[in-house]
Amino acid sequence: MGFNYQTGAMGLGRQTSQGTPVAAQDWLKFLSGGMGVDRELIISDPEIGGGRDIDEGTIYPGGVGASGSYEHIVKPNVLGHFILGALGAVSSSALSGAAYEHTFTPAATLPWYTILERISETYETFRTTDCKVNSLELTCDANDYLKATAEIFGITPESDVSIGSPSPETTPPFLYGGATITIDGSSFLPKTVGISLTNNLEDDDFRVGSLYRGDLSEKRRELTLSATIRPANSDLFKKAVWGSATASLAQNTKSNIAVTYKWESYEVIGTTAYKYRLELAIPVAVIVPFRTEPSGDDILEHDLEIQAAKGTDSLVTVTLRNSKTSYSAA
Repeated sequence: MGFNYQTGAMGLGRQTSQGTPVAAQDWLKFLSGGMGVDRELIISDPEIGGGRDIDEGTIYPGGVGASGSYEHIVKPNVLGHFILGALGAVSSSALSGAAYEHTFTPAATLPWYTILERISETYETFRTTDCKVNSLELTCDANDYLKATAEIFGITPESDVSIGSPSPETTPPFLYGGATITIDGSSFLPKTVGISLTNNLEDDDFRVGSLYRGDLSEKRRELTLSATIRPANSDLFKKAVWGSATASLAQNTKSNIAVTYKWESYEVIGTTAYKYRLELAIPVAVIVPFRTEPSGDDILEHDLEIQAAKGTDSLVTVTLRNSKTSYSAA
């Protein structure tokens, strides 16, 4: 007998507060991953007089936590949970009919989520309470879907739970052909693009008197972007390496740029004129210095790494259009 992963399920719901699990608000089809229970054994250091072998009386189970990641083809509705989980704040408004617009911005603290999971159809069900999104990565290659990987940390995992009736989202995906990539005011058609947002959550906050983590505290937020482009000129190289597009030598300065990554679906939302849309606007960023490395008859390409930074505006503003009314707590 074997257990087929394809009969599994994953759902998530936004909690009103820490310590209070909720039912799933949305269900997700995903390519790979899952929440796993983090637990190790406590084994004593070698003791004088203890012999050469580990004594069974010195082995005990240690603290308990949960962590995992989900790689998935981006679907417009459930994506909002991962963006909210990674950034922290959202405001929503109605556009027309079934179309809604959500604006996500960075916040000091992140919302708590409950993750529900079924491994195969008969193997096991899990619920992890008090989860936060540690990182969210979006990638899109030519001739492919927009994909995402969300890394999640949790405090309280448990099994043998009722997960309800999974109903995965069926909205259309975002594809490479619906993308508009703007770097420093110029439009590009990259080979590949990526976005990586990391919250650097503290995941080792274990306390005396409890088996579980005490908290998942947010530390420095980091946002980087990537793009493989074929340049029309050397301006981006000069800005990254010399500090200015007009310089011919290294300067003690840098050039701030703005970056916008946008995707629109091929389909409209319901019967409205609006398409599903995801737009990330980064007002201040700096290109990481890079090398040009010619090779034979290869066409010149730049693998850009772009570091976002906090200026007078938000680090990033993410706008999502879809058919979900809001991302309020369950």
